Amino acid sequence: MKKITIGVFMLFSAPAWSQDGIIDASFGTNGYVLVANNEGATFGESVQPDGKIIYTQGAKFKRLNANGAPDTTFGVNGVVNIAQESYYIENYWTLNNQIILLTKDYFNDIYRMGRYNFDNTVDTGFGNGTGFMVLNIGNNIKGRVRMKLSNDGKIYMGGNSVTSYGTYNNYYVKRINLNGTEDTSYNYNASSGSGINISSTSIGYYTDEIIGDIDVSSTGQVIVSGLSTYREGHAFYYRRATFAIVPNSSTVPVTKSHSYTAYYSSAKSDVALDKINNIYLLGGQNMVNVIGKYTSAGANFISFGTNGYLTLPDLVIESNKKADFTKILIQPDGKILLGGTVMPETGTVNNPYLIMARYNQNGTIDSTFGTNGYVLFDIPHPNSGDSLNTFTHFFASPDFSSLYMCGKNAQNAAVIKYNNTSTIMAVAEAEENSLDLKVYPNPVQDVLNISLDQKILSMTVYNMAGQQVLTKAINDNKGTADVSALVPGTYMVKVNTANETVKTVKIIKQ
Repeated sequence: MKKITIGVFMLFSAPAWSQDGIIDASFGTNGYVLVANNEGATFGESVQPDGKIIYTQGAKFKRLNANGAPDTTFGVNGVVNIAQESYYIENYWTLNNQIILLTKDYFNDIYRMGRYNFDNTVDTGFGNGTGFMVLNIGNNIKGRVRMKLSNDGKIYMGGNSVTSYGTYNNYYVKRINLNGTEDTSYNYNASSGSGINISSTSIGYYTDEIIGDIDVSSTGQVIVSGLSTYREGHAFYYRRATFAIVPNSSTVPVTKSHSYTAYYSSAKSDVALDKINNIYLLGGQNMVNVIGKYTSAGANFISFGTNGYLTLPDLVIESNKKADFTKILIQPDGKILLGGTVMPETGTVNNPYLIMARYNQNGTIDSTFGTNGYVLFDIPHPNSGDSLNTFTHFFASPDFSSLYMCGKNAQNAAVIKYNNTSTIMAVAEAEENSLDLKVYPNPVQDVLNISLDQKILSMTVYNMAGQQVLTKAINDNKGTADVSALVPGTYMVKVNTANETVKTVKIIKQ
């Protein structure tokens, strides 16, 4: 029966999926949510499987519903209070209806991890009943620290030292259990010894590694990335985007340095992984955007661009402004998403727009995305004459059917949602023959049955215009949905699971 489904779909393809990069007007107010920035509001770096988004504002966690409205069921009256002592928020992630928070003290290098329940209580089984604890990560991780959760529930922490003048400031990595203790089974502990040094310059001056982020591949390799400063004299500094692959073994880490050498103050660095763990490193400097592509083992992907590096042509906006991209994501179909700000080539510092653009693997801009391949957004600033937009980050829903761009100005922080529904097709094609997900009968008339070898949180049905037409909570390994009210045609069924994976399959409603 599945072969018939595919055949019918191919015969009548020319689906009316809405164009990618169109703002989702059903989210918030006309597609965006504003939060007053007077308390340092920051949106998270991911979206929950049910579409809800957690953010911080002052010493509080808050959450948006999938439609962008405040979630008053979250915590108490929509608030989960942060109970840890004086802090800078370094990272936070959600796992099993908890927020895992990493903070740093204001005046020293003391790091704390807290576990907060969604009902505004702390996890009293953690930190001797307090819900948070000081992490024993040694004396050599200082300054900025980044954190990522792996699929197996481990916490990887990456950082760099802050040492005396003339000595190395290297990358370090630790693996932490969910109870806050160090995972001593991590065979290569890059926080021991002198850490990971990228290189020295030709005239013998040291390099200074400054962490930007940490990523964990599906095979458990850790990629710690950032900028390395090359000091070529007493007065001049240059930087390159760099990363190190730290395998879960005794193997010495693989270190890579981007081909582009940037001026100190304008250098950029960001890493993204594709679905087979190829590594993309965004480098360059203000309004210069160069992407390096590497295999999962760190070898240059020679067929990409020129010897593994793709220099994007200038993306000119309004004749005298250009796109400066600082973040990168890779879609399941291999298309490259870039986010950043629009900067004037000369004159006053005034960034009038946030920008998100999509490129093909050959470096051409994808004109099927947004308008001419990109979208712009000016965060409202009614009490200021200058835009001064700052792009903070962007993220995608697990199946990349929705994209969220985040930024701030002096008055407001914002999250903007865009449709990206054509990527559901790419995901569905890859998972069409999945044996663990069963959706039947297909074609269906009235009741659709669904089962999986893991807990299903919810299922959502989309029509071929990319519109959500049905959603249902399942919270079991199997469930049913009444689709009798749907008009005959082809639909996409998206399944969200308890471990935050997503599966998508095509069905035909008769």
